Amino acid sequence: MTEEQVYLERLKGKSIADLAKEKGVPIEKIMTEMKTAKKVHIDQLVKEKKITQEQAKIILDRMDVNLKAALERKGVGPRGHSGFKQDK
Repeated sequence: MTEEQVYLERLKGKSIADLAKEKGVPIEKIMTEMKTAKKVHIDQLVKEKKITQEQAKIILDRMDVNLKAALERKGVGPRGHSGFKQDK
């Protein structure tokens, strides 16, 4: 799916987890790939001394806690909102 297609489906109230299931992609695979990419980035920041190893651990630990919830969140927009609301 393109980014635009994903965005449009999210506007309809679907989560990334919903879309993955529809496409036959295990959510665990998406989580693993996202965590791997994030870890590479975080490791680079540590190497460049932009953050400490302790800060890196905190970031990665938080990601473990929050990633599944983020992938299961419905809609788009700030957390706590289910999408854009148009009042007239």
